[in-house]
Amino acid sequence: MSFVGNLYGRYAYFRHIGGRMEQAKKFYLKGLEKGMDKPKYLSGCGVAMLRLGDFELAKEMFQKTLAHPKTPEAHKNANRLNLAVTLWKLGEIDESLQLFHQLEEDYPSAAVYGSLGYVLLDIGWEEEALQYNLKRLEEYDETDPVMLDTVGQIYYRRGELDKAKEYFSEAVKIKNNLVDSLYYLGILEQRDGNIRRARAMLSRASRQHISTLNTVTREMVEEKFKELDELYDALSPEEKEAQAPKSAPKAQTHSDPTQKLKF
Repeated sequence: MSFVGNLYGRYAYFRHIGGRMEQAKKFYLKGLEKGMDKPKYLSGCGVAMLRLGDFELAKEMFQKTLAHPKTPEAHKNANRLNLAVTLWKLGEIDESLQLFHQLEEDYPSAAVYGSLGYVLLDIGWEEEALQYNLKRLEEYDETDPVMLDTVGQIYYRRGELDKAKEYFSEAVKIKNNLVDSLYYLGILEQRDGNIRRARAMLSRASRQHISTLNTVTREMVEEKFKELDELYDALSPEEKEAQAPKSAPKAQTHSDPTQKLKF
């Protein structure tokens, strides 16, 4: 065990969970130079590298974590899932799918189903991805935001925009920081003439962390937000007023207090 290496790993880990990925990467790499070998930090390093796009190092970290004798059994499936995602990003598709199918048997969970459903879409198996996600939503968890987002993206690609909007809207109701759903909802709100709402969606998307695992890039989000900002600024005061959210009607008052309980 390397005390100094794991100390750097600890510094990295706390920056990692605080969202300071570039700082975390610096300390993780320093920790590896000094012999960092705690499974917790090796795994954390793998996740950070996966999100930052260093897939080769991520693969190495997950493999080391899985091979480490002190890695708790409870943590191994999460590392196997991260390894499956990493293999997909490296283009090792057969190996990735094989590991995903093993995980479906050993570790049935929304995380596995959602990740595999998106991988099927990304590799071009659109119909398989749609049927897989719809089946899992019906049988396992109809409120899983990742699977809802993936189905929305499939319908968006197919040009079935009303269906896409329905799924994206459900996804952000459940998890309001989903960058991809927010981005596409912004485009669909613009299509419907709701510039104010479209801009609000893109504004929310721009404030989120965007990694290599997202289907959109920060440049795409910021470019679209700028376009919507310019469109909104060009509206007349009357048009802006028409797009303002309507106030909810005031509740009626009743002399009979029991009336207030009727819905």
